[in-house]
Amino acid sequence: MKRLFILSIDGVPYSLLTSLIEMGVMPFFKSLITDKGFRRYNSVLPTISSVAWASFMTGKNPGAHGIFGFIDRRPSPFTLYLPTGKNLRAKTLFEIVSDAGKRTICFNVPMTTPPRKVNGIMVSGFLSTKLHSAVHPPEIAQKLEYIGYIIDVDPSLALKDESAFWKQVHNALEGRKNAVKTFIGQEWDLFMLHIMETDRVNHFYIHEHEKIRSFYQELDHCIKGIFEYIPDDADVLLLSDHGFCSIEKEFYVNPYLSRKGLLKFKVENPKSLNEMDPSTTAYSLIPGRIYLNLRGREEMGSIPQGDYSRVRNEVVDILEELVDNGIIKKVWLKEELYSGPFLDEAPDIILEPIEGIDIKEGTNRKELFGKSSIKGMHTLEDAFILWTGKELKKNNSFSIIDIATSILEELGIERPSDMEASGCIK
Repeated sequence: MKRLFILSIDGVPYSLLTSLIEMGVMPFFKSLITDKGFRRYNSVLPTISSVAWASFMTGKNPGAHGIFGFIDRRPSPFTLYLPTGKNLRAKTLFEIVSDAGKRTICFNVPMTTPPRKVNGIMVSGFLSTKLHSAVHPPEIAQKLEYIGYIIDVDPSLALKDESAFWKQVHNALEGRKNAVKTFIGQEWDLFMLHIMETDRVNHFYIHEHEKIRSFYQELDHCIKGIFEYIPDDADVLLLSDHGFCSIEKEFYVNPYLSRKGLLKFKVENPKSLNEMDPSTTAYSLIPGRIYLNLRGREEMGSIPQGDYSRVRNEVVDILEELVDNGIIKKVWLKEELYSGPFLDEAPDIILEPIEGIDIKEGTNRKELFGKSSIKGMHTLEDAFILWTGKELKKNNSFSIIDIATSILEELGIERPSDMEASGCIK
């Protein structure tokens, strides 16, 4: 029976990998590449890690698994919250594998908080705050502490103590490698290890070429070290969930909606969307998700249900100005991107960003453009996938949603009938 080891590396661009390989920075990664098994492929919209990995794990689009962003809202009463695995309303690969009587080991994958009770081991990703509550079964927490395993680095250190940040990044990579060394000898059919540190580094240093080269050189050594423990009878899949690029400027959607008379507040200098006036037509959550103030759905809804399509089209017509001015790439309606039982929860309109212009909410801002301490942003079309020994479909002919089917096929497990993934192997 086949076994599959998955090494997921958050936010690593295909274009950056090819560039670093040409420079000689990542010789081990280069040694893994075959002409037919290394591809550039697409993420999802919005291009957020929690949405992307939820789509990967379920083989479904957000309308079918229920995760639409890093921050989401309950419309009535209006509250913002941070979605976790509790809000992921579809079976994951790890549960499907478990249900088939096979054993799985999973480390650090986003949207696995809290850990699901799989047949095997699950250690949650970055939304977990304490290791002891992030593991299944509970007794492995002590062993993970002993080997120096940490769930995530502290991104704020990049701004206040750079030396401490890089030390933590190094320790986290060592902990990931030690986790493989410690648990690879157990029985398993699917083993997945996720590296989150790449995303953290890219957000702050994507524009600093020397630091990026140095970090990715260390990453290459880490990957080589991990491969030393992978058994010969296992196939290996490596992938990222999205690409990355430098930010030229941020664009603040809610101030734009306010200038167009679509978003109104009860106070002159609002601090949050809780201060919206009932006469509001539309508001935005990051990144570029726009909701109509629909009566019967929103707490202070003012748009009659019967006027939904007309008003949404009017808002889209206004937003098309942003496309014409080169600020965003495309304006999408939710049904153009999503389908499934949770479509009603999706944003009514989704803005697809242009690379270099990072879309933010910006409720407490007056200006439309600005910059922050974040230097890098996610990109839709520049994720990478490398599957050793396989021939993959052509570049950008599939998305992160499609991979689940191929994983199950490789493990000899029948795809669930409601899984929409079409596969990535040619």
